[in-house]
Amino acid sequence: MVGLEARVGASRLEAACTRALHFNTTAYRMIKSILRQGLDSKRIDEQPHVIEFPSAYRGAGRFLRHPLHQQGGKP
Repeated sequence: MVGLEARVGASRLEAACTRALHFNTTAYRMIKSILRQGLDSKRIDEQPHVIEFPSAYRGAGRFLRHPLHQQGGKP
């Protein structure tokens, strides 16, 4: 971390570490990646962007098999 601080400065490193902690990571590679991509200067959204999937892709029903298939028969 000391090497990163010498290259990018204490304020950028602090911002990158804050961002990494927001995403529950302290990995050196992640902090370095945040700095490389310039994400340390971006605002952290409190609510992450979530893509809502159609009902066909949600819930346990997507993984259930037709009962006849489980018995070896055809529907």
